[in-house]
Amino acid sequence: MLELFSRSRQFSEFVKNLPARIGNNTYGTERIALLIWLGFLRGYDCIEDLADFEWDSGVMQKFGEIPTP
Repeated sequence: MLELFSRSRQFSEFVKNLPARIGNNTYGTERIALLIWLGFLRGYDCIEDLADFEWDSGVMQKFGEIPTP
């Protein structure tokens, strides 16, 4: 589902509505937003739950590493 969304026309609209990146964070705004969106789809209810993605080989293959708060 993530792959389909990231290739869709709606994704470009989604990206347009993200806040501008203002720091030297190595993670792009789109990357963080997709991880949070994926977390909501999985039923995660807080940012700290994103650390659970480290145990998901598909997510790790796509993102490489998971930013933690």
